[in-house]
Amino acid sequence: MFRILLLLAGLLLSACGNQLANSGEGPLILSERAVKQLQTWQGKERLTDLTLAVDRHSRSMFATHCNVGAGNCLDDSGLRAVEGCERGGLFECSVIVYQEEIVWDGPIYVRNHDARQSIPYHGRWPAKLSSQKAGDIAATLIVANGNRYVEGLMPGETCSSSVQPRNQSGGAFAITCPGGPIYTGTYQASGGDNIVRGTGTDTAGEEVRFSIDLNAGQGLEPYSRYR
Repeated sequence: MFRILLLLAGLLLSACGNQLANSGEGPLILSERAVKQLQTWQGKERLTDLTLAVDRHSRSMFATHCNVGAGNCLDDSGLRAVEGCERGGLFECSVIVYQEEIVWDGPIYVRNHDARQSIPYHGRWPAKLSSQKAGDIAATLIVANGNRYVEGLMPGETCSSSVQPRNQSGGAFAITCPGGPIYTGTYQASGGDNIVRGTGTDTAGEEVRFSIDLNAGQGLEPYSRYR
């Protein structure tokens, strides 16, 4: 019976994208502490069927799981995790992780405590790189559990990326493409239009401009190849 329930849950996720009856939706900003708890649970190798629910303001988190080899587990689409997280109605919680996969239907950010800046943690955002030589190149920033990638800068290749927040609206960035250019520079987030704009140079010293549209962020589909 448990295997049938798992199959039905998998079909539900496949048919409806990130939609799950108890999953959250829309932009989510997690505290650094909540992200550390999330990563701790995800890193436990002796657990299976991990489901996590979180309060939208990072005030509460609750996990349900099975121990490896423990036998059948109750599959309730995250209801127990939500009820545990809400603590009798004190918080409003939704499922963020279901069967080890992030299923939140929307972009997720983490609030950097020192810089007081929210940066992408899980999802995809449209981006653009511009230079005098290459012109405008449409790209996509993909972030999976805090690991950053950029697609579209080189045909058939995925570039890695990193950011270092420095204050409430700015910081440094780097984009490294396999066998190709490395872009480094600084970025500034505009509070007015919610677009991050960066300027820098590539390995040849040519000036480049980079932008990310945070307004158009989306959730990352479950079972993505990105980790």
